[in-house]
Amino acid sequence: MPLTLRHMRESDIGDVVHIERRVFTNPWPTYSFHHEVSISNCSFMVALVAPPRVVPAIHRPRWRFLWRQRGNGGERVVGYGGLWVVADEGHISSIATHPDQRGNGYGELLLCAMLHQALRQSAGYAVLEVRRTNHIAQALYIKYGFAIVDTKRGYYADGEDGYLMRLDLNDAARHAITTRWGAIRERVHFTDAYTTTPHPRLNR
Repeated sequence: MPLTLRHMRESDIGDVVHIERRVFTNPWPTYSFHHEVSISNCSFMVALVAPPRVVPAIHRPRWRFLWRQRGNGGERVVGYGGLWVVADEGHISSIATHPDQRGNGYGELLLCAMLHQALRQSAGYAVLEVRRTNHIAQALYIKYGFAIVDTKRGYYADGEDGYLMRLDLNDAARHAITTRWGAIRERVHFTDAYTTTPHPRLNR
């Protein structure tokens, strides 16, 4: 399935909110995504999209199968992420993949893409928060060199603690990210319009 990695668009938000509500217990509201995509001057939201497909829909009165296309011009968001770049900090605010697409390496693809983007925007370090019990995500972040630097007590809405993790984007990290990005490009076939083109609104 050919994929495209690109800057998130307003027309993606419906799919993104759908995934957000399925994945997170305290999802972002719709207006937050609109702000990130259309207003924020530091946000580099990313979407991983699949091409159009035809899916069946049952016409209930006659119990006949009709066919329709869904999504953003037929495209479907299968994963997304949020990156804020403020001064020399790259803050990864969110990573999510559609539950039906887990196990394909899309979470790592999105993480590496945002780190690549942070480097392009001259960030000196990257940070993120992760639930204390989310050991799978922590293992991925540690793989990329992140380290726990603080515990945020009761950080999440349900009272769970969060870890603050940090990665210094020094020469060694840059080399590691570039190497991993190349390996991902060989493993997952996609077109990269996120790290190779300027932000359509911020033009950088």
